[in-house]
Amino acid sequence: MKTLTLLVGKHCGLCEDARMQIRFAQEDAAFEVEEKMIEGDEVLEAEYFMRIPVLMDGDKIVQEGNIDFVTIIEYLTNNK
Repeated sequence: MKTLTLLVGKHCGLCEDARMQIRFAQEDAAFEVEEKMIEGDEVLEAEYFMRIPVLMDGDKIVQEGNIDFVTIIEYLTNNK
């Protein structure tokens, strides 16, 4: 089963929305999500602070900012 990584921050409304969209996508596609908080990691903060939430598949960005379940399902369908 594929595992995607969701980069999130504290007090991030878009991150909450992303979690909801991911749950919707998981109703139609089998995948897991590992969340990673960027605070406290200087490299992640420098790279992604203004871009979170960021959904990644390894080093590849699936989507950032506004995450939606349609894009997630399309990505998983095309990248099995």
